[in-house]
Amino acid sequence: MEPTAPSSPVKPSMPSKYVAITNDASFQDISTDVLVESNVFDVTKHYIHSLSDIQGKYEEFMVYGDVAKTQTISLVHFGEKLCGHTGIVHGGCISTVCDELFGWTMYWITGNVGFTAYLNVNFRKPLPTQTSGIIYTELDRREGRKVFMKARVEDNDGTLYTEASALFILPRPTEA
Repeated sequence: MEPTAPSSPVKPSMPSKYVAITNDASFQDISTDVLVESNVFDVTKHYIHSLSDIQGKYEEFMVYGDVAKTQTISLVHFGEKLCGHTGIVHGGCISTVCDELFGWTMYWITGNVGFTAYLNVNFRKPLPTQTSGIIYTELDRREGRKVFMKARVEDNDGTLYTEASALFILPRPTEA
């Protein structure tokens, strides 16, 4: 019997809810451009982008911001190499992605970057690795330098997998 060649990962089909966003003029693709233009950090060393070229980690990762700058909607499809239990995405990966998207959303909405002071993640249901997660992230409120955010991870059918909230602190303004 001849050995079989390793199979390449199958590109996940894009959920219809996300396809609708990509075709909606009220949303803009901010997957990398906004981060590059921000000049805040080296995107090539950034957590999400540094993993995106490693087969089996993230099969898909896209971020769209609404042009009214009130929210972002993201698509993430975790690969088989990010499991906690077999076939289930590790909760730490979901938490990290939520934290990253809070930062992206805060920058998209406010034009500022901050530091995570508090991150709360509630796992409502295990997220299977073959499920594309749609992550809705928005500003909850702002109190001075405190920026409160919230997010939820759903699938295309609206099944809720994770809810998260965060508090970011904006740096003190520098004196001129």
